[in-house]
Amino acid sequence: MYKKLANISFWNLVGSLINFLSNFVIVRFFGIKVFGEFSSYSAYISLGALIFIVLPPSYSVFKFQDDKDYKFIFANFFLSSSIVYILFLVALNLLNFISISIFISILYSLSLVWQNYFDVTLQAKNELGKYFIMMTVFAFVKILFILISILLNISFNFSNLLFVIGLSQIFTLFPYFFFERKVIFKSIYFFSKTFKYIKVNFMEFKGYYLNTGLKRIQEYSTILLFTPILSKEVLGYFSLFVKIISFVLGFSRILEMFFNVRDNINKFFLSANSKSNIISLLLQICFIITGLIYLYFLVGQFYLLQLVVLSFLFPLFTKSVFARAYFLSRYENIYLNYSSVFYIIINLIGFAFCDYFVLTSLNSILIVYFLSNSLSSYFLINKFNKSYL
Repeated sequence: MYKKLANISFWNLVGSLINFLSNFVIVRFFGIKVFGEFSSYSAYISLGALIFIVLPPSYSVFKFQDDKDYKFIFANFFLSSSIVYILFLVALNLLNFISISIFISILYSLSLVWQNYFDVTLQAKNELGKYFIMMTVFAFVKILFILISILLNISFNFSNLLFVIGLSQIFTLFPYFFFERKVIFKSIYFFSKTFKYIKVNFMEFKGYYLNTGLKRIQEYSTILLFTPILSKEVLGYFSLFVKIISFVLGFSRILEMFFNVRDNINKFFLSANSKSNIISLLLQICFIITGLIYLYFLVGQFYLLQLVVLSFLFPLFTKSVFARAYFLSRYENIYLNYSSVFYIIINLIGFAFCDYFVLTSLNSILIVYFLSNSLSSYFLINKFNKSYL
């Protein structure tokens, strides 16, 4: 277990460090506001990407392991959903919700959602190493393409940045499409079977729809709520903190993906869960040190107090990883749904408070983010302790 996790962690670390470097380059040449634009754009396109949860990812990971024909159904589902998603992106452009060209929007957004396809398939095959190698290659290609665009004196705007990242994603995914081509081509003949499968199992999926939909809303609710009352600069700074958290959480996400395989749950779950306090302490220290270095070099300030406060989320985040893995392996999503609803409610209350009292500083949104995550995570952990222990 530890050798495999160490190998995966290595590739995750390399990819994350390259992404950190690319973020530094982006801020240096595109400005801090670009992260605010990026967050707002991601929130919009994520709504259309909900079509890809009709076959729920968490359900699909385990179904891959239980049904040998499911891989064709899943591939056909992604092909069919891509057509619907393209129409959604075109509608967003025509209705002026997004200002970039349709071509760039499709290039970036469609290649992004297909990363999720390989996320699910590689998890199901217990080939997490290949997934993180893919993400590392993407990070390297992305910064390479960004540097090339800088050398070619391409204008530094949000649209061109999306174009460069979209090209990087296509370039990285191409070899994976090549090795998966037989499954994807054969899946074309599974259209009617895919539609029938969804129809027959729809009632079983309802809990997953709610869970994935709530999770997506949870992920973007803070940005969607606060965009009207905060400047792009403040949103950009907030996005930097979230990126640092995501960087460190990448190590706990490895555990979450690792325990999406039943064999790993049976062999290693108990021993890994017993070491969760040590894992969370290491992540907490890593977050503070990484945040201090990254923020100082990127914006010239340490934000020590904010980093220390946010670091106390990591014990909760780490324990939540085991709670989610436990409930998902048992096809029990109800407590995950309650946790997400709890998060959204706290977020709404926090936003209403900030809006009413005109609290538009960085600290305001960070406090709301901290409270939403800590209280919703505590709820999930409490239910896990009662059910598992």
